[in-house]
Amino acid sequence: MGSLWAPCNGLEGTRGALIDVILRDHRIIDDVLWPTRFEETVQRPIRVMVHCRHVTGLDTNRGLACDDVAGPAFRGAASSPARELAPST
Repeated sequence: MGSLWAPCNGLEGTRGALIDVILRDHRIIDDVLWPTRFEETVQRPIRVMVHCRHVTGLDTNRGLACDDVAGPAFRGAASSPARELAPST
């Protein structure tokens, strides 16, 4: 459905690399179309597949407060795991 091009200059080992992220397996969750699979390929300086990531859980409108996610550990509404997504068919 879409791809995202991003220079990856945040880490010492990836300075100047161009990454292609393909967004796949879209699903509508709470009236929003979300990609649930991300395939990352380095395009430059060499072309190589580096990651394939899958979303395994997602919550929306959980009612989080800033204090729930501040500090070293999640608290309150942020303390429980995200709702598990059933595998795509």
